[in-house]
Amino acid sequence: MSNSNSILFVRWGAVSVPEAVELQSVLSEMIQGKFNILFLDPIAGLKDVNEIDWGIKGICTVQVPSDGPSDDSMWDYVYNGLTLTKTYS
Repeated sequence: MSNSNSILFVRWGAVSVPEAVELQSVLSEMIQGKFNILFLDPIAGLKDVNEIDWGIKGICTVQVPSDGPSDDSMWDYVYNGLTLTKTYS
């Protein structure tokens, strides 16, 4: 983490706005560069991915089907548009 200019943290599990803001605050004290947090909130019985806009810069929250960890199409949707900017050899 100390060598990266940009980090994406991904968290699977239910999250509230206060919890998200607290995690962002704690990470901002630990991380020198830019970072974003992607929260995946599993919802039983949900069929599609629902984006939730909390209006907090650097935080993205999506509701996902609770069986999503093994669903490649869910991950493809969630990660659509993300790219790696550097790789280490």
